[in-house]
Amino acid sequence: MHTHQYPVKGLIPDNISSSALQRLDMRMVRQKTQIRKIENLAARQVTFSKRRRGLFKKAQELSTLCDVDIALIVFSATGKLFHYPSSSMNQVLERHRLQSQNVGELQQPSQEMQE
Repeated sequence: MHTHQYPVKGLIPDNISSSALQRLDMRMVRQKTQIRKIENLAARQVTFSKRRRGLFKKAQELSTLCDVDIALIVFSATGKLFHYPSSSMNQVLERHRLQSQNVGELQQPSQEMQE
């Protein structure tokens, strides 16, 4: 008896050889999608919509699971704004602005060091 599980019971016979089972497993592996621009406009819009929803769902999950603040901003190819804030978008963006400002100040040499 093999440990592989298949969606339809009885689809794979019990007497199949392990090498044949491995070949079958290799054929069932999902092909990796090549990441490049989708030329077909309708397909690109559908993909954008689906992946945007997936990205926002992952952001919400990350926020919930790890108790973190997330502000996600996406502009479509047509310029339409989509956003996901885990709390107040303005508060998260203000935290980002202050954090960026502090990092910039730390990277600049002090006046005493310049003299």
